[in-house]
Amino acid sequence: MEWISVKDRLPQPNEWDSIITNGKFVCWGHFYEPEKKWYRDACREVEDIKNKRITHWMPLPKPPEKEK
Repeated sequence: MEWISVKDRLPQPNEWDSIITNGKFVCWGHFYEPEKKWYRDACREVEDIKNKRITHWMPLPKPPEKEK
C-alpha cells in the first residue's frame, strides 16, 4: 500500500485509516465527511495532537482470516 496525500484525495467517510501528521506517523483515524474533520484513536504521540496537520493517509490492512 502507498501513502496518499490529502491533497490528492480523502478516504471514504468513517473508514479507519493509518494517518500521518506533519510528516510523522501518529495514529489510526477516520475522516468524518459532514464536519470535514479527522477523528484520531490509538495515537502514539498524544501531546498537542489536535494542532498537527494531517498530510497523508492509507487504508488499514484487512485482518487475518480466522484459523480453522
